[in-house]
Amino acid sequence: MKLAQKVIKEYFNGWLDASIELSKSELKYFPDRPTDCLRMFESAKEAVDFALNKLGPTILKAVIMHEKDNMPWQQISDALGIKKYLLVTYKSRLIADVQKELEN
Repeated sequence: MKLAQKVIKEYFNGWLDASIELSKSELKYFPDRPTDCLRMFESAKEAVDFALNKLGPTILKAVIMHEKDNMPWQQISDALGIKKYLLVTYKSRLIADVQKELEN
């Protein structure tokens, strides 16, 4: 679960995209390097994209507010009118879905 949480955090902070671009540029200048790192970053991004596509628009907005804007769940709950426990439940499902995709 820690890996999935880290990947989600890096996805929203932009570090995952930066890592992909860096790996691509390294391969451009050093074509004999293995592509394992690039494939790992790309599969992590695909896992998060796949899990986020399963969420509804309101829950997706809540997750973005929590991850990108660092808003607490209670503040998001008040802003969107969704119970806090539902938001936490959906975030847990997102983490579980990402973890499942990373394992595949």
